Amino acid sequence: MAEIIVDPGSTHMGKLKYAKEHIDNAWRAGAHIIKFQLFSNPKGYEGGNIELPLKWWDELVAYANKRIQVTASVFDEDKLNFLISKEPQYIKFAYSKKLESKWIDKCIRADIFPIVSCDVMTDHLISKDTIRLYCIPEYPVRYEIAFDSIFPRFDGFSDHTLGIRQSVRAFQAGAKWVEKHTTLKHSDVNCPDNSFAVSYSEIEKLASQFRAPY
Repeated sequence: MAEIIVDPGSTHMGKLKYAKEHIDNAWRAGAHIIKFQLFSNPKGYEGGNIELPLKWWDELVAYANKRIQVTASVFDEDKLNFLISKEPQYIKFAYSKKLESKWIDKCIRADIFPIVSCDVMTDHLISKDTIRLYCIPEYPVRYEIAFDSIFPRFDGFSDHTLGIRQSVRAFQAGAKWVEKHTTLKHSDVNCPDNSFAVSYSEIEKLASQFRAPY
């Protein structure tokens, strides 16, 4: 069995009700973790990322009410310290922050599991006290990925491909975790993440694949 991490990215569109809808959908679909993103200076970012206000955090965690684990990716030390103070079970480090060893060690000392996206050139540099996700930093990845010898070298797969088929292939190759971008069915969800994210009905299909014999 593998666990699913869903990543709404910016598809909450800066709306608290959409962030809560993501939590509801992720739980119903069978995900283990919902991972928001605490961007640094998102309003000046060319990719169009949309800020998730820190003032929402306690309300979102309370809303999840232990149905699903809530965490985030962090991109600066202030956001890292904020999240550590909230004592989540996990903290995510994006591919761009994979070598922030002092940040990762800070999580480990706080008894928080770091989840780190990395690749075959850098996985040996990442602490073994982490959950390491094999990641190709392209959005989206449009080609077939060869998973030969990837698992158990990595614990899981951060999937930026289209659809869920390659997530299933990663699971069959030995992945214990799969991270997938997700979106909502609203006409105003138009951020860049939306173009390669999957619906929660697809996450539900993925969860059923992970729990069925193959």
